Parts: sequence; structure tokens; C-alpha cells
Amino acid sequence: FVLLIKGTAITSDFLKQFKIEHPNTKIIMYQWDSNKIHPYLHLVDFVDSCFVFDSSDLVLHPKLKYLPLFFIDSYKLLRHVKDVKNIDLLHIGTLHEGRYNQIKEIEKQLVNSNIKFFIYLFLPFSGWVKQLLKGKIYFRVKFKSLSQSGILTLYKRSRAVLDIPQIGQIGLTLRTFEVLGAYKKLVTTNTSILNEPIYNSELVYVIKHDKRTLDEFLKSEVKITNEIEYKIELYSIHNWINQIFN
Repeated sequence: FVLLIKGTAITSDFLKQFKIEHPNTKIIMYQWDSNKIHPYLHLVDFVDSCFVFDSSDLVLHPKLKYLPLFFIDSYKLLRHVKDVKNIDLLHIGTLHEGRYNQIKEIEKQLVNSNIKFFIYLFLPFSGWVKQLLKGKIYFRVKFKSLSQSGILTLYKRSRAVLDIPQIGQIGLTLRTFEVLGAYKKLVTTNTSILNEPIYNSELVYVIKHDKRTLDEFLKSEVKITNEIEYKIELYSIHNWINQIFN
């Protein structure tokens, strides 16, 4: 087996020649960007199967199969961590203008509440200077990205996590499943989650869609039922691998 993740640096000529030299090898491709953002359709006819994380791409080719992303066991282990939860809402992400503006809007909604909102926005110093020269000043920016262990440490302290994908992105982010896999609450701008089995209104708040206030959602209690647990497990890395290799 050969598993290509995105694989947009691979050429169709390479795959064609590879198949000639290794006729018994199965080539599987997984795309976690849409064809609109990173074109991959030119490769589809040269692989045995192709999975996509963006359901809107399914109309582009009959070989495409929908498969969302996953969470790894590190997040599953957070379910039973007893650390003090002193962050009500956490956001970790790379800074871009749309995300920055969205965060400011959410801060306005929470200004009169007792919600503790912790933000970790990363932008390389060179990128921050470039924005400054354009007249854009971004505050509270971190110039160092968080390690995986750093992210897990913040998750341990958090009750809910805010997910803001890129504008126009339909596929659900890895963050979506990491949060729910850890049995944390998810606040997201991506309405695609409403169509997923993993969606549960007790655990998920969709911005500009949910009728509750964000404050009400964050303060509500959650009970993880057997049904919720079963649906969340559908998005484990183990189930993802089983789907990929059938």
C-alpha cells in the first residue's frame, strides 16, 4: 500500500510510472483540503481510491469518498484528567484577519459574563512586521507556535474550545475532532458539523446558527451518554485507518 496525504507535489506521470513498476501496489489518496484550495483532481484517475474531507468535492469525480478527519489517543486520554479547569473558552490558532475579527466579536459577547476566554494566536515575527508596515496592528500575538504537549496542557485546563476555520472552508478541521474526542465543548463557525453524526447540541455551539447565547452554552452542564460516546468514537484515528484500508 501507498498512502498519499494531500500529495499535491506528486505528478500524475510519477503515479502512472509507479503503477507500471509496482502493479500489485494499492495507492490510496486522502485530501484534507478542498480541490478549490489545493487542486488534486488530476491525480484521481491514477490512484486506486481517494478520500476527501470536504463533502462538497464529491460531485467532482465518481471515485471520491467522503471521510472526515480524526482525533488521536492523546486527546482521548484527556477525558479523565482531573486538572483544575480555569479556562472556560480556549482558542489556539494561526492569526489571520478574519479569525482575529471573529475573536473580537466573541469577546464583545462575553464582556459582561464571568467567562474566562484564553487566546493563543500565533504569527511569526516577520509576518507581524509585514502587517505592521501595511498599517495593521495586531495585539496579543504570540511569535512562537505551541508544541503538541503545549496544546494538550491548555486543553487540560479548558472546558470548551473555539474553532474558526479559514473563510470558505467546508471540511471540518482536525481541531473539531480533537475537542470532542477529549469530551470538551466545541464552539465553531463551521455549519458543516450540523450534518455529522458527532453533532450534539449539548457539546456543540454553532456561531450565528445556535439560538442560545454563547454564555448560556458555556455555563450549561454536559452528560456524556453511551450514544454520544459511540458517535464520537466513529472519529478516532483507529476508525479512520479502518475506513482508509477498508
